[in-house]
Amino acid sequence: QARCSTILDNSNDAFIGLDGDGMVTDWNLQAERLFGYTACAAMGQRLSELIIPPETRAAHDAGMERFRHTGQGRVINQRVEVVAQHRDGRRLDVELSVAAMAMGDGHAAHAFVRDISQRKAAARELAASEQRMRDVTNAIPAMVCGCEADERGVVANDLALKGHDLERGNAIGMSMREGLCEASYALHETHVQ
Repeated sequence: QARCSTILDNSNDAFIGLDGDGMVTDWNLQAERLFGYTACAAMGQRLSELIIPPETRAAHDAGMERFRHTGQGRVINQRVEVVAQHRDGRRLDVELSVAAMAMGDGHAAHAFVRDISQRKAAARELAASEQRMRDVTNAIPAMVCGCEADERGVVANDLALKGHDLERGNAIGMSMREGLCEASYALHETHVQ
């Protein structure tokens, strides 16, 4: 038990153990850092009252009730992204991986939880940047296309897509030769080379 505790306390992920009633049975050092509760404060507490945002507690509790009776649940043996809550009320984007095991006549769950807030924020910033790029290129009254050195499309404005009868989802990643007719590609080929 001491060996397992040392391993878990040195994990980069938060580790949380729950009994079938949703009460905390394990809470490592990374869980303390991530959620702001010491192990002493978290142990024996209902997880939904510690880190589950108020608007999702009912769904969490319903899932725990199903788990208590069946050992099954939508997050069991899955890697899922959810929103959790820090002790101070901050919301955290987390990725969790939950395993279940039979314990006597009930079930227990063990979860590794990773903070992905920075990754999600970076993804939102990238999406906003890409939207600004689309807005700018769509405001240009000309066909705008961009390709990598391998001639695969990485950007195209709406006018270029419409002019070549392409959809954005299909055009990005498509080769110039595929996106243009042979005659049009022949006109551009020397410039591309």
